[in-house]
Amino acid sequence: MCPEKVLEEGRSPIADDFTDHSLSPSCAAGRQSGAFGGLYEVADKTYLFTVPASSGGGCFGSCEIFVDAPQEFVLYGLEGGDCGGAEVACKIASDATGGGNYSASIDFPIGDSKTDYTVVVADRFDLDGGGFQISSQCIEACP
Repeated sequence: MCPEKVLEEGRSPIADDFTDHSLSPSCAAGRQSGAFGGLYEVADKTYLFTVPASSGGGCFGSCEIFVDAPQEFVLYGLEGGDCGGAEVACKIASDATGGGNYSASIDFPIGDSKTDYTVVVADRFDLDGGGFQISSQCIEACP
């Protein structure tokens, strides 16, 4: 089933883990080579995320999805809430501190109406690195 869960705006970080492979990002491989030469599909987790409508009157803003994990991963977003839309963002997590803690974020704009997106967190090498934490926050500014 895709998406697998609903990611609500503004909730505390959710601890989660990868499940079976369902989609492939443009900025990383959806398959990897195993230790003995075989190919395997990289596990991921999919979420439905709804960006709220703007308050109007010239207001603008965006919603940020943030993921933190002890292993490399890929975070990407697709248009629509059915896992079949065009990719609108794709980021490979980085370890900015060198301590083995990887993070990545993507943004979705706040528009005139509510907009659904599919958010995907994909394990980079399928090494069962301990899951991840995902959170979201929307910020809007009005003149």
